[in-house]
Amino acid sequence: MMDFPPDTILELPSNISATYLSEGAANVVYSINVPPQSNTPQHGDIQEKGEDTATNPWHGKLLRFRKDLPTTTPTLDAHIAFRTSIAPLFPAEDLIDIRLVSLGSSHLIQTLNAALRAAEEASADSPRPRQRHGVYLADDPHALLITDMSPPTSSTLIQFKPKWLAPSPSAPPGSKRCRTCALHAKRGISKPSFCPLDLISSSPADVRRAAGLLLGLPASAPTDSTSLSITQNGSSVVEDGSTKPAAQNVVPNANHNDTPPTAATSEQLHTLSRLTSWALTSPLLRHLRHIQTTCDPYGVSHLLSSPSSPSSSTSLKGLQIAMTLRDVTVFLVVPDGEGVLRARLGDLDVKSLGKVGEWGRVEGVLGGGWYQGTKGAEGGGREGCWLGRQGGEEEGEGEKEGNGVREKEGMGLKGGKEVKERKERGGCIGQ
Repeated sequence: MMDFPPDTILELPSNISATYLSEGAANVVYSINVPPQSNTPQHGDIQEKGEDTATNPWHGKLLRFRKDLPTTTPTLDAHIAFRTSIAPLFPAEDLIDIRLVSLGSSHLIQTLNAALRAAEEASADSPRPRQRHGVYLADDPHALLITDMSPPTSSTLIQFKPKWLAPSPSAPPGSKRCRTCALHAKRGISKPSFCPLDLISSSPADVRRAAGLLLGLPASAPTDSTSLSITQNGSSVVEDGSTKPAAQNVVPNANHNDTPPTAATSEQLHTLSRLTSWALTSPLLRHLRHIQTTCDPYGVSHLLSSPSSPSSSTSLKGLQIAMTLRDVTVFLVVPDGEGVLRARLGDLDVKSLGKVGEWGRVEGVLGGGWYQGTKGAEGGGREGCWLGRQGGEEEGEGEKEGNGVREKEGMGLKGGKEVKERKERGGCIGQ
């Protein structure tokens, strides 16, 4: 699938201004403004061979800078890893557009760090979360230019992490929880959260159940037959708990919603129906699952138990890609009325192989009763994990893709010819 746009390095315009937007554990994101006159390349401005100088490649984009932490990778290295390992697996329209930016001799990092420090000394309404204080931007010569997925006023943005879309290949036979539900049970998470296997199910009832939880709707909503976009929220909550000022009509990352309201509005029920229909037919979700399972057919436990295997290096690379794709974010733009829903994947930084030991330890812990359902109560999801409702996962039962990942009836692919073509075009890099 090498149809991702050719890579070029953009040079930071000399008259750009950046405004703090949000941050997570590893990066800080800024909105940017480039005056119109900068569209004509001058010294220090963008100059790309063959590019129409009348266009502004900065329009509708955000700048992302990495933090100065031992766990963050230099931006150039991270971008190369994305371009070589992740981008070739998907059509370009499925991914947030990511461009490498050279900061040149600008003092932007120093300026932005000074602003971060000043924000820590400001009043209580400072946009920087208190838990992020004390960590600043790395002195990195590069940053990333990414698509701003903030929706227009006539649309709603839903963002969520689909997580593991197939049972863990390291889970023991008879497991009654998927990886996500088992981890939630282990952590004692009681907040409502959807089961990824419900979201990828071919059963409309399963998908509607997941969509209701994803949207933070009351328990009665998935069974309400009324087919009537989401009430507007004041802020968007990202996966690690930080907040950002929400563009109009933004639905928070739904993996950690607060207690659902007592009743759903007609607009919410209408969005529920549209999200359910999209998930049932989305080639994006099914292709994402296919790549997850193709890249990691046997699991980290198998890999760690056979470290000297001739295929271990290939398996390690596949595991790295699979774990990256198990932590992506889906940005879904739902237009008002009956327009076409658009979805893209973000949070595509390739995971560090330094985490392999940690991944193995987690699987070992979950295999001690959490996967089997003998430990812990079900989390906040309605009716528990999809696997448990099917009676558990049996070894060798219903293998559909020949990749070692066991799937049961009800997890069949929908989406028709486009799904088949994507599967034929996209396999795991190096396998």
